[in-house]
Formats: sequence, structure tokens, C-alpha cells
Amino acid sequence: MSRPGPAPKPTHIKLVGGNAGKRPINKDEPLPAVAESVPAAPQYLSEDEAKVWDATAAKLFECGLLTEADEEALALYCVTFQRWKWAEAKLKEPPHYEYVMTKEAMGVPRDEYIKQGWTDAQLVAWGYMLEPELIDAAIVKTKTGYMAHSPYLTIANKCFDQLKAMLQEFGMTPAARSRVTAKPPEKGDAMANFLKQK
Repeated sequence: MSRPGPAPKPTHIKLVGGNAGKRPINKDEPLPAVAESVPAAPQYLSEDEAKVWDATAAKLFECGLLTEADEEALALYCVTFQRWKWAEAKLKEPPHYEYVMTKEAMGVPRDEYIKQGWTDAQLVAWGYMLEPELIDAAIVKTKTGYMAHSPYLTIANKCFDQLKAMLQEFGMTPAARSRVTAKPPEKGDAMANFLKQK
């Protein structure tokens, strides 16, 4: 059962930032070792997702924020980032026109008529087609005639929210970064050094 309120900040992020809130530290939290080098991208990532991995992992490593237990979380970020890019690319496609079939021809795709040798001019002349309709990537018309947000916009917005949350988990947003003292990786991590002092 999840607890109400914002998600707690990861302990290693809290310690690197100096634990400004002076809140109790969970000394029994598992201690994944800080990565000693930039890990290679998992093989299950696509080529484009692997490029995001290489760039992001290098940044996290330079800040000392990448541990050996972060593979799945970072992989999820890479997949979501590429999905966001794909949806955004779709939204940037220029508006285009598509023919809309009349009720008399509903259920038979235009391509089927074309395969049979019909031309668009013939179809229009016989009343099987209406005037071309403008199709926009961000706004679509539903079957009932109402205008609605494109599925691509919904996907892009959902991915944006997910990416923002993931970046905060890694301490990579401006607000999160302002609370973190970035240092190159050293032997032992901030959590281990903290516990040694107790």
C-alpha cells in the first residue's frame, strides 16, 4: 500500500545533497555500489534507445549518481524518451488532406476501389467520395464529428510526465540538481561513508 504525499527522495541523492532537511537516514537501506565506469547499454534496447543510454549514463556517472542497481530504471527512461520523441515527431508532421467516404460507400476502403481501376475523379463523380478533409496531427475528428486531441498528443504528454518523474529520481532536473553537490565517483559512496561515521 503506497503512502500519501510525494515520493521520498532516494537516500544517495539526499546525502549527496547534504541532507538539507536533516531528516533521519534509513541505515538499513540496501547499498548498491556506485558504478566504477559508464556501463554499456543493455542489449534489449534499440539502437536509438542505446544512444540515449550512452549520453545519459555518462552524465550520471560524471555526477557520481549512477549505481550498479540503476540499469532497469535508466533503461525505462531511455525507452520512454524515445517514445516521447516519436510522438513529438508525429505531432510535427504537416497537416494533410484525406478523402472521406460517403455513407453509400462506407465499409469499402478507397484503396479497394483504386485496385479495381477506379480513379478519384470517377469516385467523386459517382458520389462515393466527399471533398477532401484536412487532417491535423494534434487534433482529430471522432466518429461522431467532435474534435479531440490526437492520440500522439496524449502519448507525448504522458511520456513527458513520466520522464519528469524519472529525471527527479536521478537528481537531474534543475530543482533537484540545485540540492546536489556533483562530484566524480570515489571509492565508496555517500551512503557508505555516512554509515561509517555512526
